[in-house]
Amino acid sequence: VVLCLARFLSRDAQNQTGDGGQYKATVSGICMYDLPPEFNVGLKDSKFQTTEPDFGPKFVSANSVPDAHFLGSYATNQFSLEAIFYTRFLQAASCIMHSSECKAFYVPYFVSWETSAVSGQWLEVDRPEMDEKAIQAATYIHEKPHFIVMGRTAHNMRSFLERTAHYKNLIKFTIENTYPDKFRNVVAVPYPTWFHYDPTLDDQVRSASSSARMVIQQAAYGYNCNHKIDVNNYFEAMSSECSWKNSCTTSVAVSSDPAPGCQKELFGRFQCVDSKFQTSWAFKAGSNCGTQVAASTNLLGMQCGEAWQAPVHLSCAGHTVGPCWLSGSCTHERPGALVSFAGSVKPREVARTQCYEHCRSRPNHCALYDTGKRADSSDDTFFENKAANMYKMILASTFCLQPPGDTPTRKGIFDSLTLGCIPVVFDQNSMAWYEVHLPNWQQVAVFVPSAKLAHQSFNVVDYLVDLAGSMPGLIKRKQQAIADIAYRSQYSRTPSAHRGQDAFEHSLDYVLQWTPEA
Repeated sequence: VVLCLARFLSRDAQNQTGDGGQYKATVSGICMYDLPPEFNVGLKDSKFQTTEPDFGPKFVSANSVPDAHFLGSYATNQFSLEAIFYTRFLQAASCIMHSSECKAFYVPYFVSWETSAVSGQWLEVDRPEMDEKAIQAATYIHEKPHFIVMGRTAHNMRSFLERTAHYKNLIKFTIENTYPDKFRNVVAVPYPTWFHYDPTLDDQVRSASSSARMVIQQAAYGYNCNHKIDVNNYFEAMSSECSWKNSCTTSVAVSSDPAPGCQKELFGRFQCVDSKFQTSWAFKAGSNCGTQVAASTNLLGMQCGEAWQAPVHLSCAGHTVGPCWLSGSCTHERPGALVSFAGSVKPREVARTQCYEHCRSRPNHCALYDTGKRADSSDDTFFENKAANMYKMILASTFCLQPPGDTPTRKGIFDSLTLGCIPVVFDQNSMAWYEVHLPNWQQVAVFVPSAKLAHQSFNVVDYLVDLAGSMPGLIKRKQQAIADIAYRSQYSRTPSAHRGQDAFEHSLDYVLQWTPEA
């Protein structure tokens, strides 16, 4: 390593990068070809004429007040895998190596960067001349393992896969291996997620939740009788019991219902505040305990008992920096709806439509966020306008419904894993194709065969409610398994020195251990 670093720091060696057999390289011996910018960071899409982003900008709350929910979150384009790999490789390339020392090669060509959508259909990238030039620049492709990164599904990259099928030493990393039996050396790796680890988060996690204190913003109780609502202010009483405490238990004593059959509720909002951050929560408890996500808050999951005087527990224990696994465990009670579904549906997407309807029909247990019509992947307003609420909802839910869309896989599966929510999948290929990063995917997910969704007597939300009630030990084991693999399921801004391999490092390790098929 000392020799490697010394050679990197040599100005002469730096000037020879990619020339005369000298290449930028990782300490482990993976070298990178020096392709001109028009093959990567200078390559523009056909519709917006933009270059491929990497991690994207940090997300901040609408009022610019630091929110502990969003630390570690970025407005990351789900098709930015190529740029993320490129950025991380340059970060990891601390060496200059001669070709004879290189164990493998990275071809830094953004082969799939494209954003155009015509009538709702994504364009397949087709640049045969550039493809050929990039492969011709891979001098040692017939001698040593090589890899290239595709930021789109294999379904979108069929032309490129067909043109390069005869290169037996070329590994193609992709966000979905749609045709596992058709093209060789195609390997599915995690989608880019909104969350990206940074070592500075560890220090912030240690101080956030224990010092947080609550501030009551709104509190009321009331009756809903035949759609006529009678509301009574409870702000002063709850403030006196709960303000500036880490947690508290309160209840409202009401002598009798104003009329038989009225729905009774206690509801309001509070903030958890510490010296640096704040998180906002909504709460609702009573005989009509709905769990719809409000516009700018999460719901704190209350026990929805029939008894009006049942105690309500408010806590800032959920005031943590980023996802639960950063603090070591995800087995504590989640502060939001038991089940959530974020997305939209198209007429032909049967499983998604059924999940949508199942969730909508069970508002007491399922939070639904309709994202509306799917926009171009380059729409940089999506995160600001919608993803913030989706992010909070996933962060607070126990189960996240992940039905297939255009293809079996979803970015949302990896958002769920990195935010500590158990993905519920309806097609085994939604996770089974990620055998390198998720070899034991059944341990972190719930699989419900899509055929079950069609049964009129079956509702997936009811099924999950029953599962959580009858097998709490199983749920905790899945949550802990998620905590164990979440770091490996995301691409860090800066890797950790003690958390093992993230998705990028695990992919490079696969390249080093890979042997070509006979």
